[in-house]
Amino acid sequence: MQSFSYYCPISIEQRPIYEYVKLKNSFLLSWPTLASIKYFKKLFTTAVIFFLINIPFINSFNISAYDLINFTLTNFIFVFFELIFLNLYVLLNWFYVKDRLFNATVVYEESSWYDGKTWIKPPIILKQERLIAYYQIAPILIRLKKIIQFLILLIIINLLVLFIF
Repeated sequence: MQSFSYYCPISIEQRPIYEYVKLKNSFLLSWPTLASIKYFKKLFTTAVIFFLINIPFINSFNISAYDLINFTLTNFIFVFFELIFLNLYVLLNWFYVKDRLFNATVVYEESSWYDGKTWIKPPIILKQERLIAYYQIAPILIRLKKIIQFLILLIIINLLVLFIF
C-alpha cells in the first residue's frame, strides 16, 4: 500500500484498496470471506440469537405460545427478514468497495467535504484493483445474492405453511 503514495494524492483512509482491507478485516463484513461452513455457522448462530430475541416481540402479537406451529413459523419469518437485512447491509458495503476498486477515477476530499477532487488511477494501479474486484469481491457478491434469494424463498415457504395452518 505504501508504494501507491508516490502516485496517489489521496489520504490512505480514502484509498479504495485500504477500504477493501478495512472491510475484509471488520467483524461482521468479513463473514462472506470465510469458508462456507464457517460462514453458515455464523449465520445459523445469528439466526438462533434473532429467534430468541424475537420471542417477546412475537408474544406481543397475541400469537399464543400454545399454538406452537404458528408461533414458530411467525418467528422464523421475522428471523429470515432480519437475516435478509443483515445480508443486504453486507452486500451494499461490498458492492460499494467493488465499485470504488473498479472505477478508473477516485473522488476524494482533501480537507473538507466541499472540496471534492477526482484522481485518475495510473494503469498499473487500475489493473491491480480491478483484479481484486473481479477475483476477490465478485464471488462474495454472488454468494450474498444467493443467500438473500434463498432467504426470500424460505419466507415464501413459511408464509404458505402459515396460511395452511
